[in-house]
Amino acid sequence: MRNVSIRNPTFSFKKYGRSRPVHVDALHPEALEVRHCSMAAGIRGLVRRIERSREFLWIRLLGGVVLTAWVILLLRALGARQGFPFGSRPTSSSGVATDVPGLPPFMSDGAAPPNLSTFEGVTKLPYLRLSRAVLTGDQVLAPASVSPNSTATSHFLTVMSSYYSASQNVKLLDEAQFYGAHADGTSPLRLCRRFEARTAVLTRPSHFGLRNLAHTTVDYLYPLVATLLMLEKVNLVRHIEQDPTLYPLPFVVVFDLRDIGQSGFPPNGGRERLLRVIRMIHSLVEDVYFIGRDVGLPYPVSDAEGWCFRDLSVGAREQPIRNWDWTYNPNSKGLNGISASERAAANALRPWLLEAFRLATFKFFEKECSKEHVERAKQRPARPAVVLGRSSQRRRLLNSDQLAERLDADYIPDFGELSWCDQYVAVHQRRSLIAMHGAEWSHLFSLGKPRHVVNIELFPALARKPDMYAALAIMLGVSRHAMAQVLHLNGTSFDPAYPGHEACIRMMERHRPMSAECLFQANLVLHESEMDQLRTWLDNHIQRD
Repeated sequence: MRNVSIRNPTFSFKKYGRSRPVHVDALHPEALEVRHCSMAAGIRGLVRRIERSREFLWIRLLGGVVLTAWVILLLRALGARQGFPFGSRPTSSSGVATDVPGLPPFMSDGAAPPNLSTFEGVTKLPYLRLSRAVLTGDQVLAPASVSPNSTATSHFLTVMSSYYSASQNVKLLDEAQFYGAHADGTSPLRLCRRFEARTAVLTRPSHFGLRNLAHTTVDYLYPLVATLLMLEKVNLVRHIEQDPTLYPLPFVVVFDLRDIGQSGFPPNGGRERLLRVIRMIHSLVEDVYFIGRDVGLPYPVSDAEGWCFRDLSVGAREQPIRNWDWTYNPNSKGLNGISASERAAANALRPWLLEAFRLATFKFFEKECSKEHVERAKQRPARPAVVLGRSSQRRRLLNSDQLAERLDADYIPDFGELSWCDQYVAVHQRRSLIAMHGAEWSHLFSLGKPRHVVNIELFPALARKPDMYAALAIMLGVSRHAMAQVLHLNGTSFDPAYPGHEACIRMMERHRPMSAECLFQANLVLHESEMDQLRTWLDNHIQRD
């Protein structure tokens, strides 16, 4: 018997539990066998010859590979149905299944009502999922369990969304009070005029969340899509692979338009941005509805009173996202913080969510934009780099055309004036984006192959440097993302036509120290030597990557 050694363990090839001998003397006469000319004997002889051939080893190996692949696919299918690898579904300490490991009890999956004691000292939350809820007036009523030794029968919460620019009031009631078990028999359920049995997400767009492309994409749309993806207990790999059987997700999204009804849309295309958000969300879920005020959208709007839900999510899972780790600040606006393990779990999941959102954005681009745009997006531009200019009166690179010439890059003077489809095409196949810090960087989601991209994000001199776009780039797999800033004020200037620059101009004229906000909103002119430094850095890293 021959043994095959791999590292330290020793393995032997076996058939039906018995070691198969390796015949090395089959040509010697004493090793020959007498064979009878019968069909059975012939078959037995054929089998023996096959077994003695080297090819049979490869047949076995191939069979083993096929069997292993089949088992992996089966386990993966089971895991996809449950939302976690290989079908494992974590549970909370109470035995109730949770959406993501490590979430606090008040973020349960709606299978059981939360306990009022869980919210002791909590007044604001970024996200809340409720089992049974009634939308009445300007608040949501929902049941909660009460501990035996507790005297509390209700609790008020404010659920924040859209980077804290919108909020939803939630009142948790003792289950007996909610279901009408008290002596008076009153119950919020008596208010129900419309029932929604499907899982629902209540979202509240705001003027701030629609003020420009970056706020709409990063502060509002991405958190909303991420919430939908985490509600669906499906392995995120299937979303990244764009499995067509996943869509539409079995959810409904309810847009509460009351904030927009009061403030109106931002004048620079806010209505069009909200319509694009609605169309993208509608492409992912079964239905969308609108409640509150009629703000001129081409959709019917219903009264907010008397909507009853079996499973309702309020707020968004991914906010605030203006920090590197994008998790909840325990000292920010009365929100309770999350533990170290919850922070680690959220940060580990985020790159998958971002990648799923990037691919969902591409699918939406194919549906939203013309065939001409789709064809142009497939074509590689003549120059790999592009400088994105802006016509705004603040935070401009005033000689961006000269920088583009020095970097041998394409130059778009006013990127913000292009349609969203044209912006997507301009960025999709690029290997390098160069722009001032601003809304242009939300098009990191428009990159076709992020890991081959080298970016330069410019900041006004001596200003603070928010790292949210750098975090986005890193999590999307971008090769390099430089946060470039000059350390002198020689190229700093302000535009008298911009109201926010008036105070800054007075500070300069009086030789007073600049405020942090003035520095952050300042315009910039790069010197020749500084442009040469950027070219050297860009050339080195593009060639290396």
